[in-house]
Amino acid sequence: MSIFPLNVAVLDCDTPVPNVYAERGPYSDIFATLLQDAARKSSPLPELKLQFSVYDCVRGHLPSEEDLLQIDAVIITGSGNHFSISI
Repeated sequence: MSIFPLNVAVLDCDTPVPNVYAERGPYSDIFATLLQDAARKSSPLPELKLQFSVYDCVRGHLPSEEDLLQIDAVIITGSGNHFSISI
């Protein structure tokens, strides 16, 4: 079976609370660990090679149009902030 690469962009839109951050890192690390573990344990996916690109949206770092052409999937983490608009 050949290795199947999957390029995943993770947009970190917040920072975990301090005790979670100290133990597990930023949300992008948490998602990467969960997805890699799930792929390893899933019989049809052991040859899946997950490649992650992390973007710190809190500091304004976003993928460029060129980056987006190389990405197969996007994860947007949650945020403690919100935006609302009156209609």
